Amino acid sequence: MKRIGIVGAGFISGSHAAGAKLSGRLEVAGFQSRTRASAEAKAKQYGGKVYDTLEEMIADPTVDIIDICAPSHLHEELGMKVLNAGKALLLEKPIARDKESAQALVRKAREGGVPFMVTQSLRFMPAYIAIKKAVDEGRLGKVKTAVAARLGQAPNWGDGWYLDPEKSGGVLFNLTLHDYDFLRSVFGPVSSVYGVGVKNRRGGYEDVIGSVNFASGVKAVVDGSLEMTPGYPFTMRMRIDGTEGVVEYSYIGGVNLDDHAKESLLLYKEGRPPETLAMEGEDAFANLMGYFVGCIENGEPTTLCMPEEMVEVIDILNGIRQSLETGEAVRL
Repeated sequence: MKRIGIVGAGFISGSHAAGAKLSGRLEVAGFQSRTRASAEAKAKQYGGKVYDTLEEMIADPTVDIIDICAPSHLHEELGMKVLNAGKALLLEKPIARDKESAQALVRKAREGGVPFMVTQSLRFMPAYIAIKKAVDEGRLGKVKTAVAARLGQAPNWGDGWYLDPEKSGGVLFNLTLHDYDFLRSVFGPVSSVYGVGVKNRRGGYEDVIGSVNFASGVKAVVDGSLEMTPGYPFTMRMRIDGTEGVVEYSYIGGVNLDDHAKESLLLYKEGRPPETLAMEGEDAFANLMGYFVGCIENGEPTTLCMPEEMVEVIDILNGIRQSLETGEAVRL
């Protein structure tokens, strides 16, 4: 069984640790965080030891994979340290804030032959796996449009970095990135983007609607907000409309993702009652962790989530950000 060390002890690190254990293929070696008390709390909950530094974790020969769950603005720096050491790397999204930094990480991994995957969890979420399967099997006919939404209140966790646009990149890089990435994984390369949005009092865009034209001809819209009014539930939606059917997913949770959410995944076809599609598989992070371990053990590339695709996603997000500032469509 492989052993994984987790860097960061915030909200998302718990999802990673739980997923690692659920996968049945990973043992949590321990945690490292800027705040030792946070790392100790996570180690008590999920097992493993506390590492004082990333360098100590890298040097531990019993750690096979290092999983970076630190704040977004630290991803490139910390990820590069792991890749330079030749350790397998899981890196929370976003891979980086700009295309050049993302390319540098991918290049370092490829040159060193180091296993590397970005944790784009939506690709491994049972509902979204089922959506992609329906599209790939032609159950919708020729796809025309897609509409996604990811809406919530400002997070009630973290030490403030998430709400700092200079560190987080705002709603594009830390929320709707999931939807742009999933749509890119289903429909292929993007030809142009356009965005409209509103800046908040911190000077960041936390309410953004982006439109995407895919080279395949599919048109998509992504609605994202991290400034919904207090009391508004965390909400995910995905609707894909084809010539022969429509698939629609709805998730309504609490303030953040929780175990008491209401969700549905329906396929609509002419002349038939709505069909509930099966959401197969485990927790998204368990699926993701198990998949990455399997790729490492078999010496295979992470074809379900290639790092090179993450570079394209960053290009999409920066194109939308440019459009927000200029008011014009951006060709990619």
